[in-house]
Amino acid sequence: MSKTKVKEVLLDIEIAYHNWLKKLNEINGNTRYQQKPPSLGASSAGLCNLKHYFKLKGAHKIPSTYKDMSKMRLGTLVHEDIQQALQYYFDGKVMSEISIQYNKVKGHLDVVVEIDKDTCVLIDIKTMNAYGWSKKYGRNKLPDTATWNKMQVATYALGLVSCYGYKTVHMYLLNYSKNTSLMRFEPVSDEYIDRAIEYWENLDTLLEKWLRTKPEDMKWNNIQAPMHKWECKYCEYSMYCPKEIKKNGK
Repeated sequence: MSKTKVKEVLLDIEIAYHNWLKKLNEINGNTRYQQKPPSLGASSAGLCNLKHYFKLKGAHKIPSTYKDMSKMRLGTLVHEDIQQALQYYFDGKVMSEISIQYNKVKGHLDVVVEIDKDTCVLIDIKTMNAYGWSKKYGRNKLPDTATWNKMQVATYALGLVSCYGYKTVHMYLLNYSKNTSLMRFEPVSDEYIDRAIEYWENLDTLLEKWLRTKPEDMKWNNIQAPMHKWECKYCEYSMYCPKEIKKNGK
């Protein structure tokens, strides 16, 4: 086989994987989201209010890049592997990828290990790159990074109480380093339950007002967004935000 032909085969393999990721992304979207009316997503707890607004308005997302889909797929594979391991080890006491709802908020949580009918352990798996891991556990670590992840877990806990009747939910993040495969549990305190409740109640009040207002009548200067400066860089709705909002994310 000529070198030119070999290069063509290698390129075809790369293209095939890219197309496969696109197909998986499409299947996941159709299965979880696109067949249902837009709803508030638990995974966006603690993040920009406008993200929820544009989602409920039915705005189209910016298509995911190959790099984005590759990262998401790696995270999915780690999630699935840990979930299967726990299901095997705990023999029927584990629920994974189950749907929850808290008021108007919906989501799919990673893992629940049932202790008894009233008590469970909730685990949300987070894959982290080297930078994120160093900020969490390194020499120059920050005191409390990624608080939005804890509000997400707290929202899942509220859903478990509401939908499954648990009285006590022990909340943990399971942080997984994509560089070293190290895993560390991070407990989530009950204070995040109160913070999550406050966040969703405030958001509900804002959305009721915004969704009744015509886009041309929105007073963008009065909107406090985003919640975190980094959000605009990664937001799939950033093309809809006016310059008054985008400048806050720089």
